Amino acid sequence: MSDVRHLIFSVPDDWSNDDKGDFYEEFIVEILKPMRLSSERRLRVTGMELDILAKGEDQPINILVECKAHRDAISADVITKLMGNVQIRKADRGWLFTTSDLTKDGRGLWQEIQNDPEHARKFTWYSPSKTIDVLISQRSIVHPVSLAGGLAGWDLGDWSLIVTPGKRSWLVELLEDGLPAKYCVFDARAGSPLGLRESQVVAEASARFSALQVIQAADVPNAKQLAPVVRAPVAKVISGDTWEDPRPARPIDFVGRDDVIKSISSFIGQVRQGETSTRSFAVQAPSGWGKSSLTLKLVQSAASGAIERCSVTAIDSRSANTAAFVAEALRLTLKEALGSVAGKKNSLKINSLREPLDSQDVKTALAQLKAESRVAVLLFDQFEELFAKEALFEVFNAVRDLSLDIDAAQAPLILGFAWKTDVSLPQQHPAYHLWHQLADRRRSFKVGEFKRGEIIRVVSKAEKAIGKTLSRVLRSRLAEQCQGLPWLLKKLLVHVLQRVSTPESQYLLLERELDIEQLFKEDLEQLQEEHIRCLRFVAAKAPITVAEVEESFSREATNLLINQHLLVRSGMNYVIYWDIFRDYLVDEKVPQIPWTRTFQRTPPVALKAVRALNDYGPLSAGGLGVHLELKEGPTFNLLGDLVALQLVDADGSGNYRVASHLGDISADTLASVVRRQLQRHVVARAIERAWGKEKVFPYDEWLSFFDRQQPRSAPLSQTTLRQYAGNLKSWLLFAGLVDISANGLARADGRGSQMGRTSNNRATFGFFFGTSSPKSLEGVLRLIFENSRLDRARLDGKGFRKAISDLLTLGIIEMDGNHICLERDWTSFEELLSNCKKIVRAQSTIKLAAKVLVEAGGDRLVAGDLLRKHLGASWKDSSAKRNVSGLARYIQWSALEKFQSEQRGEPESVPLF
Repeated sequence: MSDVRHLIFSVPDDWSNDDKGDFYEEFIVEILKPMRLSSERRLRVTGMELDILAKGEDQPINILVECKAHRDAISADVITKLMGNVQIRKADRGWLFTTSDLTKDGRGLWQEIQNDPEHARKFTWYSPSKTIDVLISQRSIVHPVSLAGGLAGWDLGDWSLIVTPGKRSWLVELLEDGLPAKYCVFDARAGSPLGLRESQVVAEASARFSALQVIQAADVPNAKQLAPVVRAPVAKVISGDTWEDPRPARPIDFVGRDDVIKSISSFIGQVRQGETSTRSFAVQAPSGWGKSSLTLKLVQSAASGAIERCSVTAIDSRSANTAAFVAEALRLTLKEALGSVAGKKNSLKINSLREPLDSQDVKTALAQLKAESRVAVLLFDQFEELFAKEALFEVFNAVRDLSLDIDAAQAPLILGFAWKTDVSLPQQHPAYHLWHQLADRRRSFKVGEFKRGEIIRVVSKAEKAIGKTLSRVLRSRLAEQCQGLPWLLKKLLVHVLQRVSTPESQYLLLERELDIEQLFKEDLEQLQEEHIRCLRFVAAKAPITVAEVEESFSREATNLLINQHLLVRSGMNYVIYWDIFRDYLVDEKVPQIPWTRTFQRTPPVALKAVRALNDYGPLSAGGLGVHLELKEGPTFNLLGDLVALQLVDADGSGNYRVASHLGDISADTLASVVRRQLQRHVVARAIERAWGKEKVFPYDEWLSFFDRQQPRSAPLSQTTLRQYAGNLKSWLLFAGLVDISANGLARADGRGSQMGRTSNNRATFGFFFGTSSPKSLEGVLRLIFENSRLDRARLDGKGFRKAISDLLTLGIIEMDGNHICLERDWTSFEELLSNCKKIVRAQSTIKLAAKVLVEAGGDRLVAGDLLRKHLGASWKDSSAKRNVSGLARYIQWSALEKFQSEQRGEPESVPLF
């Protein structure tokens, strides 16, 4: 029989805090009366409020009595406050009554008081057990030893004195296999057993007792007369059997997270060496980021000695069904830490569900760990599942109480929690407050996205495990499409590796923009209707007991789902193998994953490909490359862009055709399709979120903006980063999602002036200012016309750099890799030159320059200043004059004045140039 006794106060829920305080203080006053002490309660004096001022009836003595009815341990501050009040009020004694233990600091201070004879005489702490001893000595209640005779054959746990309005009762926990399983209640004054219903009412003092079965000692005096309680096993976290198993990864397959493991290992070392008072930690990450796999890796690291002098027990929280779950998980953790073997079921007893650390075996185990400078970690995986059902809230309360008790005891025991950060808990949810109450008592370790190196290691392990090899390009595409999300990488890898051995080529897999929703649908397509209904049933109610599921569905159905790893048994509960898949079953929605694609080509060459496929398709990649004068590799990159933008379809045989949903291939139609796709791109979302509708974003800041928003851009060289940023900007302009102004880019929300324009003119180079001479521009234009395709570097070397820039801005030529070609074919150079002049006349800067030159009377300096103000530019005077002069040359070259006069039917004005 345990000699540990607890004190519990229970009052109606609708009582106010003052009512509760009055009840506890009246209880203390009743204890003081037999001591010949009269009491004054809630006494207000200068600068303080006293709970009770007790005065001796037979001798002149004043005692300040502090009453603390708290579940949490009492800190040293309460003791120092009492000592200060006693000194200030010149009282003879100071007594502290509590319903809970002291914290480690509180116990340290109390020990110092006991070591000082004067203080020891003056101050007394009435702990719960000391208070109970006083009540027994005053014969206010019977000693529980006198009641044990009526429970012959039972393994008795702790006794709790439960004080309720008008009643004092003894509740004893009865053990089976070393854990509380039942309870029995007696009248603490008379010593008689209470009836079942009355016992249950008394047990409502703590929701923890609801996990136990009530018995009436008068009816069942012998334990052998009752069948033992069937207790759901506490399930440990289990890994998958193979690499592709959707369950948590085996430690041998685990990759990365080195920084998190190192940080947790360091924290455990600090606890073991007494360098921190914190005794809990949380591993935090969204769904599917590998928290469960990480817990198994921590278990293995501790077992191998990589985490020194430590054992880690990882428990699946989804196996919980009553508050007894926590005590059983604690016992399992301590037995594993001490190296217990399976045949010693009762080698470690826990005598109380409410106060497991008070059990003698637990104290002995913790003392042994401390003596050996070791530490045990109890890690609750899937911890947020305890909030899924109201019936499990008390399990969380039990974890909370255990955490507080471990903190107070500063035991060599750590609680860990794998916590899903994307769980949605409204602030009114009880669990919201309970979880955040513990925030300042734990360390938090955040699991981030996979880095590129970790992604490559995962792919390599998968290839080795399955015996297949992926192409370098497909590896790179997987790294891009998974976006650093572990769950998505594994899902995509399983999908790809199952198909690379079929006639379907790796290139066909490469070009697909893999759809996670489609992958989930494929999981369900192999099932019959009953199996799908069973999955949805479990998903809606998980965690749900095995018995509840098998009342509605056959054992054959559940076995098939278990064998396919879609359904998992955790203790006596069924759960879905993956919470992301569970959410899909319930809501038919998949996580919103921002698109992070980096585009290999710009709209001009991409739309050339669309036109070629429309005219000559279907074509293979090689066939299309011939039409575009591209090698096969770049052509596949280009096709990847087009398939991703849903402009092109692959027919499964290695050929490509214009997407079947396109009614036509006009620029406006294609731009609309591209816009719908790009609206989900991570950079487009950032523009919508961060750019005001009237704000202009400077051109020279675009690269850094792209770099900040585009995940995993850090490993890219500046050249590659600039190329990707420029390509995306071109597509955003083509889609009308951004627009251009004199000073930069602006958010356009699908209405940009460049929408549908197939040239990459102002997408890259801004406004036309005529930086080259018309003669130079004509010269390079003729060279390109006569040669079709020229090397850019060669032309730049001949002094044509500015002319090329002007032609690109006008959209008359375009870049194809490192080469320059005309934006379209022309029958003659004269036709090309005439069209070029027409385009120049249409430029807004040309029209504006003509206007300000007239207003300035031909004065270039004044005209430059007017142009600068109209465009909102910040040019110096010399730059403004240079820009207006360059535009003036092209006004004259393009015969703008003559054209405008003819349009108005007027004689040509006197030229100002």
